[in-house]
Amino acid sequence: MKVAVDAAGGDNAPFEVVKGCLQALEQNSDLEAILVGEQGAIEAVLERLPGYDSARLRIEHAPEVVEMGESPTVSLRSKKRSSVRVAVDLVQAGHAEAVFSAGNTGAFVAAAQFLLRPLPGVRRPGIAVSVPTIDDAVSVIMDVGANISPKPSHLLQYAVMGSVYCQDVYSVEQPRIGLLNIGGEVGKGTELYREAARRIEQAGLNFIGNVEGQELFVGKADVIVCDGFTGNAVLKVAEGAGSVVFRFLQRYLAGKGRVEAEMLEALHTRIDFEEYGGAPLLGVAGMPIVGHGRSTAKAVASALEIARICVLRSVPKHLVRALEGVAASVAG
Repeated sequence: MKVAVDAAGGDNAPFEVVKGCLQALEQNSDLEAILVGEQGAIEAVLERLPGYDSARLRIEHAPEVVEMGESPTVSLRSKKRSSVRVAVDLVQAGHAEAVFSAGNTGAFVAAAQFLLRPLPGVRRPGIAVSVPTIDDAVSVIMDVGANISPKPSHLLQYAVMGSVYCQDVYSVEQPRIGLLNIGGEVGKGTELYREAARRIEQAGLNFIGNVEGQELFVGKADVIVCDGFTGNAVLKVAEGAGSVVFRFLQRYLAGKGRVEAEMLEALHTRIDFEEYGGAPLLGVAGMPIVGHGRSTAKAVASALEIARICVLRSVPKHLVRALEGVAASVAG
């Protein structure tokens, strides 16, 4: 399969993005990549990283970059030769089956929704991010930023799409679905969440009810549904808290011994976002994968592996099929 990679997007572009892409190619013999960005800059990085399979890699020149602070909609119109726009264009034209960017998330999501279009039956796409749980598994939180003002029907679709993603990528047979809320009791939260709970329950999904914030990382649910504003805030709080806890333990256990060092390494592996790669924008054609702005080569390689799995396991097709099964429940 072939993936278009925004080589100019992110804090560590282009070096870490290109390096991560080459690592992904080395790890997956069935993967091909198109590096999109300023050709000279990409070629300069490749000169520093010899030994890659050039037959599975090519460069698509894109002279413009959407900066992190730019308006997504304005940049989409004014910078048609930006790396993120050209990368998405390649998927639209059928030259790639997936696309990755660690650049301006708003611009990437806007380009994907505008150019690739939602899958049949999808009302609003959403970003699904995987987070570690205490039982050495993962939970999928959806949405974490694509849709900050959803309707109940959107949250129902997030439950369906998150469930399919869990099944296809993590091999969870019957994902448990929870609705992030301020209390576990039935009837808690705003009208949006009360109505969403009713619809998810009626759709015949494996719905376990409301999930509170302190239960996100204990493995209570495999899929946790919320609006994009809440999901994004939760994700960033979790990243910050995890980083602080790790630094505290690192300082406390420094020099204690081999066992303590191994414990720290194991903890870092579990909570490091780079282990989980990118977050797919579920619900649009072309399998867009959103990367963290601070992505290093390791994170990029992990993200491209997620893209590869999603394409090879036909996640988009399964999303459409699953949504057709609950079509009667999403009216309104």
